[in-house]
Amino acid sequence: MAAYRKRVDQGVCPRCGDLPITGHLKCIKCAQRDKETIRRTAHNLRHEVFMHYGGYICANSNCQITDPDVLTIDHIEGRKSLKHNSYITGERLYRWIRAHGFPNGFQVLCMNCNYKKHLQDSYPSISAWNHSIQTIPMPSNMSTVREGN
Repeated sequence: MAAYRKRVDQGVCPRCGDLPITGHLKCIKCAQRDKETIRRTAHNLRHEVFMHYGGYICANSNCQITDPDVLTIDHIEGRKSLKHNSYITGERLYRWIRAHGFPNGFQVLCMNCNYKKHLQDSYPSISAWNHSIQTIPMPSNMSTVREGN
């Protein structure tokens, strides 16, 4: 830690000693490496969460979309049922899910089915949207907390 502080005080990259990017602590090489590490970690976390909740397939049996770019994690009973902050989305939500032992109450839906479900919940009287999203039951071996997480 002393070497880190010494390099910062000297105005060089604390990791490698090269000149930092103007206005930043790290050099371009170290900043790019950190950015890639963060990106890879986020991707792995998303993959872990999706695999726990059934993989890369929409839970709506009428849909079956498998494109990871359009799949999302859905709160089956809405956000309020799980008592986490409503502004937690994306990677923060994946971290919350893992930290709480992959609780029941989530499913994988494509963006279209997720939005349609929102419309059904918000406007139940509109008959065109009254076809419920069907969820795939979670296999029993996925409902338990995996060791090491």
